[in-house]
Amino acid sequence: MELKQKVIAEIDSRLDRLEEHHKTKVPHTENQYEELSMALSRILNEALSAELSSLKETIQKL
Repeated sequence: MELKQKVIAEIDSRLDRLEEHHKTKVPHTENQYEELSMALSRILNEALSAELSSLKETIQKL
């Protein structure tokens, strides 16, 4: 497998893991800090997914 395909496969793997994390239900707790942490995690997940998708598109064009 050439390097380009290996990089794309790794990006796909990371996107899959982020998607699985995104699907995880957020439990409601009485701890506001824990809920804030989970909310921030979801926001970062979205941003990272978008960046990885953009990187994958760029690599595919090479």
